[in-house]
Amino acid sequence: MIIHCLSAIQWDQPAIVGPVAAALTAGVFTIVTAIMKRKKPSDDGAATISTTVSPDITVAPQIDIDNKPIVNVGLNEQAVGQEVTKAVDPLRQDIATAIAEFKAFQDQQATAQLAPKQPVPDSEDPLKVKAVEFFNAGVNAYNEGQIGQAIGHWLDALRLDPDYAHAHTNLGGALQTKGDLHAAIEHYNAALRIDPEHAAAHSNLGTALAAKGDLDAAIEHYNAALRIDPNHAAAHSNLGTALAAKGDLDAAIEHHNAALRITPVDARIQNNLANALLAKGELVAAIGHYTAALRIERDNASAHVNLGGALQLRGEVDAAIEHYNAALRIEPHFAAAHYNLGNALKDKGELDAAIEQWNETLRIDPDDASAHNNLAIALKAKGELDAAIGHYRAAIRIRPTSARYHYNLAIAFAQKKATAAAVAALARAIELDPRLRGRAKTEPEYDPIRDDPAFRKLVYGE
Repeated sequence: MIIHCLSAIQWDQPAIVGPVAAALTAGVFTIVTAIMKRKKPSDDGAATISTTVSPDITVAPQIDIDNKPIVNVGLNEQAVGQEVTKAVDPLRQDIATAIAEFKAFQDQQATAQLAPKQPVPDSEDPLKVKAVEFFNAGVNAYNEGQIGQAIGHWLDALRLDPDYAHAHTNLGGALQTKGDLHAAIEHYNAALRIDPEHAAAHSNLGTALAAKGDLDAAIEHYNAALRIDPNHAAAHSNLGTALAAKGDLDAAIEHHNAALRITPVDARIQNNLANALLAKGELVAAIGHYTAALRIERDNASAHVNLGGALQLRGEVDAAIEHYNAALRIEPHFAAAHYNLGNALKDKGELDAAIEQWNETLRIDPDDASAHNNLAIALKAKGELDAAIGHYRAAIRIRPTSARYHYNLAIAFAQKKATAAAVAALARAIELDPRLRGRAKTEPEYDPIRDDPAFRKLVYGE
């Protein structure tokens, strides 16, 4: 059964927005899961690099907010986490009412921005002078997208000066953008052993720990960075993202606002603040900050996707589609944009086009359980039950504790009158969420097997 309930909500009424948003965000930031759906650039690509990490906890059907903390490289970086909203989970069985799933830190995108090159020191030690030259060459290479060369230059700097804290910090950031969190953390810790007051190393270490799912340790390092440098905008915004992931939205908003006071013209911070506001149900304010992010940076694909998601929540599907397409013109392999575009196309009744977008999502990220689930429901609606069952099973392989996916799989088996398989899947769903037994009693899609003794024993206790 496909329902379309979010668009009917009066989002301009504060008395309605708050409670609905509370439901929508019931799972907000309880999750730390796999990475933002962008391809990793090669060493000769842009200096914005994807990092993949993946912790996971899930809640029922979804609007997904994907937070991407961003790595600061160097001494005084202002890069901060950028979050991407996956909008309404479209094709919903009755189980998938207007509850939402937020994926905090899911699909993390770690972006390194370099500090300015350092002046060559007036030193009698030629090794230290040469080390700074290598450091600066690394900055140049990184800015040109030559990440491998940058890493080589910073390694050269450290061979000449092993106690070069900035080189350790930058090298850690570059390694993190390449997905090597373990090595990145080693270099951040090396920088802090040399200089315990290195704010950027604390902030960067926080992002790496957050990427590993250790939010408490990340928060400790963000706070350490702010004790050293209260005007460290990146640390404020990354701390805001981490606090939001812990469910403390008021404190998150406070830190994002602090970051904006320090760096008012920063699209990423505007984007992060908007996400926290959206999670709190302040849809109009969130749209304003997403729009501000795009005024600052027109080619910010994440802000386009987020604004599209917020507009879709408000029922402005055509405007949402414009922003998803804008994001894809900027980043054609942006899986979250394909995913949301599929949702919006479904809302317009363009099911085949939606299926095409979810297939593209899965081509980029085969482990996107939400896309598998949506695709399965779409295929079931088209009568392609075997294909739907395959995608439900794929979603369950990725998230075996999702009661929703087991429930949906049971419905597909019931429609095929595969009673034993349907009862087994439904039993697992009820084990994971006992409330589903009551739903199954009135779920019309179980009618083909309702008189089966095994079904009646499971559902009615007969």
